[in-house]
Amino acid sequence: MNKKPNLKKTFWGSIVTLFLGSSCCWMSALAIWLGGAAFVGTTASYLETAQPFLIGVGVVLGFVTIIRFWRTRKNRQY
Repeated sequence: MNKKPNLKKTFWGSIVTLFLGSSCCWMSALAIWLGGAAFVGTTASYLETAQPFLIGVGVVLGFVTIIRFWRTRKNRQY
């Protein structure tokens, strides 16, 4: 059985990738526009306190991704 790719998901995935990939360009302009160093300092101090939580979320999402990959790979019939 050959499944057709879901073009809607592919489209939205490419939009998200474009948004995240270009964040190095627009995020610095946004930081200056919203208050410059104060905004960057406030964001950095918040992220510093949330760092262990964010690392944990990243590790859990990594495991979920690996498990989902293995399950879909196991269920495929060639």
